[in-house]
Amino acid sequence: MRFGNVLTLGAALICATAASFLARSWMNEQTAVRHVMVAMPQETMPPATSPIVVAARNLEPGEKLSSDMLRTVAWPNDARLNGAFENPALLAQPGQERTVLTAITANEPVMEPKLYKAGQGSLASNLGGSMNAVTIRVNEVAGVAGFVQSGDRVDVFMTAGGKSGEGGTPVAEQPSVVVLLRNVRVLATDQTTERKGQAAPAKAVTLEVGTQDAQKLILASTIGELSLALRRANGGGDIPTRPIAADELITGSIPVTAKPAQVVTVVRGGERQEYVMQSGAVAARKVR
Repeated sequence: MRFGNVLTLGAALICATAASFLARSWMNEQTAVRHVMVAMPQETMPPATSPIVVAARNLEPGEKLSSDMLRTVAWPNDARLNGAFENPALLAQPGQERTVLTAITANEPVMEPKLYKAGQGSLASNLGGSMNAVTIRVNEVAGVAGFVQSGDRVDVFMTAGGKSGEGGTPVAEQPSVVVLLRNVRVLATDQTTERKGQAAPAKAVTLEVGTQDAQKLILASTIGELSLALRRANGGGDIPTRPIAADELITGSIPVTAKPAQVVTVVRGGERQEYVMQSGAVAARKVR
């Protein structure tokens, strides 16, 4: 064999060996890269998220939700919260706003257990500014046979007198009735704040009144009987009223408050005179 051929064969073997070594190194690097990608998928790929409703500020119990109180943030799907909401519009629909049951801090997820049920709200949340809720007892007649329902407007009447107290002691000389309060909003009948489909007599009616009117109601319930008069839907004007006593019901009758007539006899100089006294004044005079 010629020396040149030997030299060519040696060079070919060297090149083949080098090519094999380079190919093996490249394959090892690719395998290492694939191992890294398989072993660390969560660190290199962001988790999937969905929107969730959170409080835009601190929310207090009794507040009705509005769009400015809520906002949405991205929340990981693998840490989804049961009872959470995705759309704030569902919580603040006009006329159907959900009411906060327990306090919710800013950026805290708004959860179903922290809200009143749909269509239900706290009685306190329905009160106007500086108003109070006062409950009075009524019977079927005083409660207008169950036709008074939440949202209606009523006048409150108080009837006092005409009955005996403990031991038969009269509490007043004659019965009388007075318009105690006018144009008062009904908050609830019994424990229902929603209107009913048909009339149902209630045993208690809760009214929205100011502080002084609340005092009147509480005091009046201890000294007389309270009755309601249903007002027309659009309110109407208020006609001046005054207390009405029993003696005004029967025309021409002697007032119940009138005291029995008394006869006073006076003798002067052998002349006898009799004076008939009625209600502290001289009603007639007889001379004998």
